[in-house]
Amino acid sequence: DFVKKNIKYIGIAGCLVAIISTFLPFAKVTVSLFGFTSSQSINFISGDGKFVLILALIAGLFLLGKKLNFSLKLGNFNVNSLYKFWWGPLVLIAIALIITIYDASNIGKVSSGVGAVAGASVSFGIGFYLVLIGLIATAAAILYEKFGMKEEFVSEVVIEETTTETTKKKTTTNTTTCPKCGATV
Repeated sequence: DFVKKNIKYIGIAGCLVAIISTFLPFAKVTVSLFGFTSSQSINFISGDGKFVLILALIAGLFLLGKKLNFSLKLGNFNVNSLYKFWWGPLVLIAIALIITIYDASNIGKVSSGVGAVAGASVSFGIGFYLVLIGLIATAAAILYEKFGMKEEFVSEVVIEETTTETTKKKTTTNTTTCPKCGATV
């Protein structure tokens, strides 16, 4: 029941987590050369995290507007007509996930090649993990809202039909036959 009641809030919270985590350390690069060690933390916002932030912000505003049912018009165009396109924020979140995974794979390449000669090592920071968690939570909330709740709707309809059939059977079983003339009453 908690998930059903709060699914849109879960999606919005996932967007907020993704937005906030773009400012947190995404990766830490440590280089050892000639006995000296230097390390640098990289925030996601300093690179492609800007795009992830914008995509998550737009998807979050879209989900928030759908939850609050507010009306927004841009000229003659009513933005509320976009709410029927449930896949809009899902596409934005998918693009943000692709950017995040692509950047993570490129950061991993630092420790190979020239970075291996310099003794470079890369470790992912809390920002990387929180971006993934936020984006995946948002995508899961959107998909659950679209597809997960329909199964319960079908179950409720089947239960109502069964109840109706049971009621019909009760009315048909309550018929009696007149002992004098044999007519069904």
